[in-house]
Amino acid sequence: RFKGELETSRLRNDFLAARHYCTQDAIFRAQAEPLQDIKTVSGYAEWMKDIAVVAMPGCSYELNSCSFDPETSTATFSGTFRGTHTGHLQGLPAPTHKSMDTEYVYNMHVNAHGKVDRITKVWHSAWA
Repeated sequence: RFKGELETSRLRNDFLAARHYCTQDAIFRAQAEPLQDIKTVSGYAEWMKDIAVVAMPGCSYELNSCSFDPETSTATFSGTFRGTHTGHLQGLPAPTHKSMDTEYVYNMHVNAHGKVDRITKVWHSAWA
């Protein structure tokens, strides 16, 4: 239980801390149904916080790879998210108590000031 709480805390804090590396109006894009109404990185960070704290306490992620292209000022990260849907969260179905391992990719553009101004998440939510 403690390890799960530690992972949830780490995940929630990682997303909240990440906002400091972004412009205030950083754009968020994804072609995944659960994220279709989220248009800002700040909004996405709040959504992920709710996932980590409410819907899937004890969830975790693993960073699988990362790269940076200086010509396009773009960072790419791939990872695996793991969690069990045990909590009620508005906008999601009732808890299924099913566990998942789902892979995703973030593509982040960094502006001339070194801040992320756009994040695109590639994730097939229907397979999650």
